[in-house]
Amino acid sequence: APEAYRKHHRMLILFSSSWPLAAPTIRFLSRIRTAYAASEEEDDTYADVHSARANGLLLKRLQEAAGGSVICMWRQTGECRSDGPREPDRDKMCSEAIPKGASGFCDCNGDGLRDANESAYNCGALNTLSCTKECDSLPGQNVSTKALPRHSLRSILQLLHRSFGGPLHADDRRLWQRAADEFNTTSDTAVKYVKYGQRHKSFFSSGGLYEEAIDERLRSLLSEVTNATSRSEAKQRLLKSGVISE
Repeated sequence: APEAYRKHHRMLILFSSSWPLAAPTIRFLSRIRTAYAASEEEDDTYADVHSARANGLLLKRLQEAAGGSVICMWRQTGECRSDGPREPDRDKMCSEAIPKGASGFCDCNGDGLRDANESAYNCGALNTLSCTKECDSLPGQNVSTKALPRHSLRSILQLLHRSFGGPLHADDRRLWQRAADEFNTTSDTAVKYVKYGQRHKSFFSSGGLYEEAIDERLRSLLSEVTNATSRSEAKQRLLKSGVISE
């Protein structure tokens, strides 16, 4: 596993009154990037940009581990087109609500392709629905009547731990590796900080901001004003530098 995965990661697991028939809500308390986590929806007013949620693929693997089967899925696409490039990390279970403004299609038979009888939406064409109702209307589907498995906390924790070490299923291998490589690259400065501590001259968040993207003059200026005796003095130094303006 990438070095960025081999450290402590905080998660929040929330159980509803439907537990253990319903999987808990799982949130990663960082901007982690994995095949099984998706950043908060950009159009969600209450989204926390410093956290991520379990995506549909992880929920599918949890359901399968509990003895259930998952066929129906919402397949997210990009560029606001139902036939746009796939965004598999934003796929959802059919029982999950699809956020307004998303594009994609209801994959009722789970083959990963959009068939002629499966509903598809461009951005703005839907207003928070789930694919369950759409797929239940098709002959032979009956998504909502399938028996629900019983989850166990031990199994969920074991799968979450395994998900940082490798794909949970052979079909996830390419997606897992791509997400791991991306996260390892963008968290490079965080890894340096863990290794070198304060000896490493700069440390930025692991959200994709590279050190070379920071103006060297601004970095030096910020280091100088840290010894200011007050906020007003620091402000005056910053404004007089000519590097920034109010």
